[in-house]
Amino acid sequence: MYTLALNKTILGYIKKCLSQKALESVYASMIKTNTIQDCFLMNQFISSCSALSYVDFASSAFAHMENPNAFVYNALIRGCGRCCYPDHALGLYISMLRNNVMPNSYSFSSLVKACALLKDSVFGKAVHGHIWKYGFDCHMFVQTTLVEFYSTLGDVSSSRRVFDDMLERDVFAWTTMILAHVQDGDMASAGNLFDEMPEKNIASWNAMIDGHAKLGNTKSAEFLFNQMLARNVISWTTMMNCYSRDKRYMDVVILFHDMIEKGIIPDEVTMSTVISAYIYHQSRVLVRNSISKWKATMSSLGTSKGILEIAKFGVYVTVPIILMYTFANNSSNLRKFMGNRSYIEYPPEAERPPSPDELRQMAREIARRRNNT
Repeated sequence: MYTLALNKTILGYIKKCLSQKALESVYASMIKTNTIQDCFLMNQFISSCSALSYVDFASSAFAHMENPNAFVYNALIRGCGRCCYPDHALGLYISMLRNNVMPNSYSFSSLVKACALLKDSVFGKAVHGHIWKYGFDCHMFVQTTLVEFYSTLGDVSSSRRVFDDMLERDVFAWTTMILAHVQDGDMASAGNLFDEMPEKNIASWNAMIDGHAKLGNTKSAEFLFNQMLARNVISWTTMMNCYSRDKRYMDVVILFHDMIEKGIIPDEVTMSTVISAYIYHQSRVLVRNSISKWKATMSSLGTSKGILEIAKFGVYVTVPIILMYTFANNSSNLRKFMGNRSYIEYPPEAERPPSPDELRQMAREIARRRNNT
């Protein structure tokens, strides 16, 4: 009874840990109470360390265990993968086998993800062989991670074989396979799977829209976007990028305002795409009005969250926002800017910024319009 109460108390402390100092304090208590060999508590402790990205401390605590079970190994393997130490995760699996600890489905799902991070086809295929050996070849979650693994390697045919062999598939499995075809540029196969999909989620719709957008199939992307019953910020931003690639900048502007009206909060990628469209479209009034709308939306989130979002936005699109204000207030400043900057830094998801020659052409067009009026 005393041991049960003690473990419950320590477990409560572990779940409340929000810093490395708190974790160290709990671990000291575990040493004093001789509970560092308790696999259940150590599983929880290592999971908490990993969640806070203190995987080194988790590894140190693990090293002092005499007989860790599969759940403890899994916790550290998962943590190493999550904290970008996939090679360490693979080393733990080897240690696990040497110590005659039987892996389970959670072991393999984390291991396959680690192999995907490393893009290690040799070790990944060896793990796939072990999945067959230990009888997890029909486990849905393990098979889904294999679909994703082979897709990461660019081996879509192997992804599809694993997918086709699945006896049971959830929405995530379908979406993963669709995304594999999309990334391979095979929209025909992606579309066939999408049509067969018994239940579609927002991620599957987004994948299809993004695939058509990257191939320049704006009409197909637009058709799918209009069919969606629910959309998230990624849906809206993907469609805006599609319009931007097709040089339909006014449609980007219209879609952005529609998004704001529906209460969707734009992120930094959205704003970068919209600002790019504004610059191309040479619409000074729309720039000022939409930025004001965005600021009002941020204010409605509350002080702390609003400040955080504005800070993130500032870091991500500082250069484009400077150009936007310069352009909006005085077009003659555009010529000065061209003399000082040869290019503009944009995130890779957004539309390519104007070249110096394009900016000069824009300035000449503005001057021509003013002379005509």
